[in-house]
Amino acid sequence: MGSSPQGPSLGALFRGFLTAGALSFGGGLSAWIRREAVQKRGWIDDRQFLTSYALAQIVPGALNANLAVYIGSQLRGALGGLVALAGLMLLPLGFFLGLGALYTALHGSAAGEWVALGLAGAGAAGIGLNLSIGIRLGRRNLRGRAPFAVAGIIAVAVGLLGIPLQWTLLVMIPVSLALTPRTAPTVEGPAAEGPAVKDKDSAA
Repeated sequence: MGSSPQGPSLGALFRGFLTAGALSFGGGLSAWIRREAVQKRGWIDDRQFLTSYALAQIVPGALNANLAVYIGSQLRGALGGLVALAGLMLLPLGFFLGLGALYTALHGSAAGEWVALGLAGAGAAGIGLNLSIGIRLGRRNLRGRAPFAVAGIIAVAVGLLGIPLQWTLLVMIPVSLALTPRTAPTVEGPAAEGPAVKDKDSAA
């Protein structure tokens, strides 16, 4: 994955991440980023998205901001990373500021309670979206018992035992690498040249 003449234009990159940010009500933003970058526009494939997602988790900072910057920079360099981040954050930031002002103005009133209930429901929807992307990526990319075991151990360690993510990954990444079969991936046909670009206005 990387910047190339066949990569999306900066305008297409901005619109793709703008759409992801606009549709991610209640959370699940990673799922919407995957939908735009993998399913709808074909900029990257699931394996590349999973790699980007893992790296965005490891490095400091907000997960989805890291994900946007990483994918954007791989497709169109440093400027692409900035454009992707700007598209991702533009509408959510404006919506958040407006909703925050509304919630503060209505706090303590009956209408404020309805706003709080609506936000709680949106949060539940976000959890469901995050679970759905985990299940989809797991079904497509986890092969054999070892990867499932590694994913399960990390989920239990972080989610149930409360072990910090960085310490869990410090142990489990070497374990995962040791359990990964030493076989080179095979690439056939047009896939060897990278993912096809489906977005009609994504010419460089």
